[in-house]
Order: sequence, then structure tokens, then C-alpha cells
Amino acid sequence: MLVSEWAPRGRRLVKGPRKGSMWTNEFAPYAVRAMDLFCDPWVRMIVLKWAPQTVKTSVALNMMMYAADYDPDDLLYIMPDEKVSKRISRRQIVPTLKASPIISRLLSPRHDAVTATHIELINGMDIDLAWASSAAELASESYRYLFGDETGKWPKLAGREGDPLELAMLRTNSYPDTKKIVLFSSPNEEDDAITRAEKECEQRLVYLAQCPVCDHRQQMRFRNYSWPEDTDRRAIKRLRLARYQCEDCGMDWDDAMRNRAVATGDWAPIAGEDIERPMAVALHLPAYYSPLVSLSDTAAAYLKGKEDYPTSTKIFRTQHKAQEWKDTIVKPEETKVLRARCDLSPQTVPPEAVALSCGIDVQKYSWWFLVRAWARDYTNWLVHYGQLTDREDVKSLLFEAAYPVADSDRTLRIWRCGMDTGGGKKYQDMSMTEETYWFIRELDRLRQARGGGCRVYACQGSSRTLPGRKVAARPTILDKTPSGKPMRGGLALHTIDTGKVKDMVVYRLAQAAAQGAYASYLHSGTGLDYARQISAEEKQRDRRGVDRWVQVRKDNHLLDCEGLAQIVVDPEWPGGGLNLLRNGSGGQRRPRGRRVYSTGVAA
Repeated sequence: MLVSEWAPRGRRLVKGPRKGSMWTNEFAPYAVRAMDLFCDPWVRMIVLKWAPQTVKTSVALNMMMYAADYDPDDLLYIMPDEKVSKRISRRQIVPTLKASPIISRLLSPRHDAVTATHIELINGMDIDLAWASSAAELASESYRYLFGDETGKWPKLAGREGDPLELAMLRTNSYPDTKKIVLFSSPNEEDDAITRAEKECEQRLVYLAQCPVCDHRQQMRFRNYSWPEDTDRRAIKRLRLARYQCEDCGMDWDDAMRNRAVATGDWAPIAGEDIERPMAVALHLPAYYSPLVSLSDTAAAYLKGKEDYPTSTKIFRTQHKAQEWKDTIVKPEETKVLRARCDLSPQTVPPEAVALSCGIDVQKYSWWFLVRAWARDYTNWLVHYGQLTDREDVKSLLFEAAYPVADSDRTLRIWRCGMDTGGGKKYQDMSMTEETYWFIRELDRLRQARGGGCRVYACQGSSRTLPGRKVAARPTILDKTPSGKPMRGGLALHTIDTGKVKDMVVYRLAQAAAQGAYASYLHSGTGLDYARQISAEEKQRDRRGVDRWVQVRKDNHLLDCEGLAQIVVDPEWPGGGLNLLRNGSGGQRRPRGRRVYSTGVAA
């Protein structure tokens, strides 16, 4: 007998609108194949990556009771934490076992045989209930059966011992040929346990619904949803206005037709994974297939996500599409970066600009630089970028370079510059940081001797969040170099949150492509050399759930230059930003009106 044949005889429902009735496969036809995989002797692991309200827990309970009746052995049932474990045991697992006309006869009559953490059967099977947050609960005994409930919500670490999923699976090593591992959950983050388990499976199955009109079988996708335009999402949900369009005949399904399409459908492996005897199988099921979830519920969840991003968008993606949440990961791409190009000529300042800023990244034998022009509303344009190999060239850039303003005879010079103080050895007795300190002091003396000009700020990056969640902290006054040499008059060293600054750079470039507010445009001559350096880092999430910018390509100098050029004019910069300027850095009045710069110009 298969699990799908046993369940209508041995499973009585204890919760929901059908409470008290026996299990029927017709209610959730997609559950039949999932349950019967448990009977295939070659299958060792089954992963159910299903949306909520798709009866995934009921499927797992059917498998567990089938094992208790036909092939009893020790079983470990794990939930995310202790509180959830004891609640589910008391409210669902124990009542389900007692309600079964078959399993109820196997429960031990001893008063201590059924507790919140242990269930003993008279046929020799022991069911232990544990939680993923405790390493001790996962490392005590060996088990032939392992059931992982809500695996997507398991913590990253079980105490200090490591990944709870790996610790739990080690408990089945004593049964290499007969073990059964069943993991079932809706997904959460990209690296959660259920998603990682799915990636380890040899075969992944998707459900194909069969159109009641043309009999075409298809994987249901949200892009085929439709609903009346300009209709409030609450009305769509209340009046059940959403429809699903068959990808072959174009017929619009309502909820009743969707249920018929699912009833006559079946599972199929994705392309390239039609394996004859797979040991590990994953089944992916969005909420679109569930008779408990209306098509209009999913449409309303999508529309709410557009109103409340990212909170409701995450709910739509994980709870309806049954896909992991990835939006916290930022990965700049070269082609997308260059979409910020506009029709401004290189080394030219737009008429509405009131100031120029510069960012300089110090290398052992060169200086990478980047110059940006700023309007009062913090819209900005790339004016110039490149690499200098001589100190005199750096001085010339900061104090002598005058960039022409478009459609006028005016010019603008650089107002502020952020210079990275670098690191590492340059000479036997001096580091690059120390040499940069002396160079910045030299530039400051030159500014004073000229009676004004570009002010250069010494900057160092920090990967830690600054106090008060600021982008830049108040400067620290240094009176000595790293080697202990005194610096008369001191040097103000500014610490910046590099993660937030890089977030700002990438966001503003994306705003330029969309012609939104606070955009950072690129001049028309910006090339792939710039785009490659901007995309040399990507934002990744580590095992502890912390988001960090990680360098994935060698040269990232212009990304650092962008951050330095943008942070020194930011309102949070110690001493203020563009608000300090009255009529522009060159004493010119800002022209009224704003020219519209078209984006997407080819280099």
C-alpha cells in the first residue's frame, strides 16, 4: 500500500473546516505524488518547498503515520524553536495520532508515553520532538526517519555547534540505505535551510496544471495573471476579480477552473533532471495551485507589495511564489551602470551646477580620481575621471583645473576633495597611509598660501556601522603619524561608513537610469573601463545574516572615488554640504530652470 492509499483509511483531520472527516486525495491532488515518493526505496530525501496553505504539513504527517504503521523505527521531528515545537506537538501532532483509527491503537497506554517532546508506540517506534535552536537536542541519538518542519525558519547556527540542518542529518548516518529525510517549509532568505537542501537534490519537480478547455499542461506562472486595471486591490480580493490565462488557448480561469486544472495535472521534472532513480527529490509548489488560496488573494498580495516595499513584496515572493527573498543582495552590472549616461560632453559642467567635488583613491605609484558636478537638489553629473602618476598633476587638478560650463563662458573649479588615506607599505620606513597624511598637509598649506581653493579631507573607510547610524563620523584629530612622528597642528581624519556610501553610489546611478531624484548621471564618454570598476564589488549576505560589500574583481578604484566625491558634499558631512554655498562655488548665480538630459546615450 502507498502513502496516498493509506491516508484515506488512516488519517482523520483534527483542524480546519473539514475537521472530523477522513483525509481525501481529491482535496489536494498534487499531494499524491509527494506522499508516494516516500515509498520509493531509492529515495533518501524529499524536500517540499511549498507555499503556506498547500497542506505540506499534512503530507508530512501522513508519511510519518504510514511509517509508524508499516515500517516502524525511531523518528526525529524538528521544528524551529522550543516554543513552536511544544505548541505544534500539543495542538496538531498528538491529536492527529490519537484521532487516527490505525495509529491510536499503537499508542502506549502508559501515562508518560505521550508528552510534548516524546511519543512512544507499542510496536517499538519512538518519536522524538526537538528544535533547531539547540545543538544538544540534535546530537543525542541515531534516527532512521528525520522530519524537518518549517526548515526555512531554522536559525543559521544551533548554539555554537554549526548548521542545524547538517547536525540533524548526521543523526541518520547509521541508516545509509534505508533512511528517509523529509524537509518541508515555505522559503525565507536565499541561504535558508530549505533552499540549500533543494540545491542538493538530484531532481526537482514542478506541477503542471491541465487546462480544462484545451488540455494543455503548463507550469502556472504569475505573469499569466490578469485583473481589471485601476481597481483597488481590496475590491479585487473581495469580488474575486483575478483570472489566470492559459498560455496555449488564452482561456481565463477563475478559481473553480483553476481547481479543475490542478485536479487533472501532474508533476514533471525540470529540463535536464529526468533521472530514473533519484536519491534526493525536491518539489516546488507556489500558492497558485492551492484550493485554499484564491487567485485574487495572490493578485492582491502582489499589488500590496508595490505599495509597501520591501515588507509586503517579501511576503508575496516567499508566501505566494514560494521563492526565496533575494532583494537585499546588490550586484551592479556593467550594462546597467552605463544606462546612467546622458548627452553631457566629457569634462563639461551643466549650467545648473553650483559646485564640483573630487574623490581620489591613493595607490602605491598613482592616484585615481573622479570629478562630479552638483546641482542644489543633489542631482549630479560625472565630469572627469582617470589616473594620475605625478604629485604635481594632482595639485594641478585640485587647484588649477577649470572646467567649462555648458552654454556659457564661465568655468568652475573643484570645491572639495575626499582623499583615501590608503594602507600598506610604500618604503622601508614609511607606509602609504603616513605618506598620504604628509601629502594632505602639503595640499592644505598650498590652499592657505593661495588664499582659498579646493579643501582636501583625509578619509578612512569603516566596515562597521558608525555611532548614530551616520554615514560619516566627526573627525578624529591626529597629532602623530602611524610611526610616531609628531604632526604640528594635527590632521583631521574623517571615518566614513563604506557600506552605506556604496549603497548610495549604486542607488543614485540607478536613479539616473530611471531619471529619478538624487540621480548620478554619467557623461556621454563614460566607457566600460568605468563600468567594470563600479561593478567590481557586490553586496552579499554572510552566514550570520550580515550584508557586506565584497570585492569580486581586482580594480575597484573608481567605485571608491565615487564614494569619496559624493560623501564630501553630503548633508551629513561634518560641517555641512551644499547648503554652505550661496551662489555657487565660483560666485555665480544659478540659472533658473533645468535642462532635461536624455539618458542611454552610446559612448
